[in-house]
Amino acid sequence: MHRLREFGLLGGTRIEMFRRGNPCIFRLAGNKVCFRTDELLHVLVEPDDVTG
Repeated sequence: MHRLREFGLLGGTRIEMFRRGNPCIFRLAGNKVCFRTDELLHVLVEPDDVTG
């Protein structure tokens, strides 16, 4: 958890999936963060209601 906080991944943080697959790359807080699928099992992401 400490390492994820250093990357800017906090509750309520808006993230964008940059690349799907293994590894999966997310953009958050102006940074790109790479996760392997086994690490993603511990991160819950809920979609934002985006219109337009």
